[in-house]
Amino acid sequence: MNDTKRPVSPFVAMIASILVPGLGYWLIGERKRAFTAGGGIILLFVMGILIAGIRVISLPGYEDGYRKYVEGHVDINRRIVTVATTQPAVAVMKTGKTNGSGWPIFAVQRLGANGEPYSIETDQPPIGPSEWVMLQSPMAQLGDNISFLGQIFNGPLCAVAGYLSNAAARADVPKGYSRLADIGALYTAISGMLNLMLIVDAASRAGHAAGAPGAGGSA
Repeated sequence: MNDTKRPVSPFVAMIASILVPGLGYWLIGERKRAFTAGGGIILLFVMGILIAGIRVISLPGYEDGYRKYVEGHVDINRRIVTVATTQPAVAVMKTGKTNGSGWPIFAVQRLGANGEPYSIETDQPPIGPSEWVMLQSPMAQLGDNISFLGQIFNGPLCAVAGYLSNAAARADVPKGYSRLADIGALYTAISGMLNLMLIVDAASRAGHAAGAPGAGGSA
């Protein structure tokens, strides 16, 4: 396997490295480096999942495999409170009924876990639409999921693992909280941070290759 330098845009090398660890090196002709560095990162990520289980990848904004929403409610003391739910309200309708205190009762239509709508009657309906927590407080969600800040730099590899993690959660596969879970989270997070270094390095090497004599750039 011979390495042959190729002029590639730093931007292309960067995007390629995000898509697949080591692919940026491959495109600029450094195939040995692509296999050793990129392959090592992928192996580290997979090892983390094998150690802790697929649910070590926890996508922010989800709970038990479903999107987590927040909505405002008026409690029994008539104060506005924020409530979290995985079954968002899609419609609120008046029923014409009242409770023992004379407060009106509403029919609230929600989406169940299986995606099917259902309706409940309550005197504490949501105020306004349900909002995905990642749209309301993205930084807080990321702050509660520190390991994901590293895992995300594995690009589509992390996205696929996150999808499988949500599927496992919906199938009631338990999430680990033991020492092994911490080790798995550490492995997957470190693999992402290492890939960030590869992304920067591949883009830098592509820039130097493009500017080298005989590569169509200036010396």
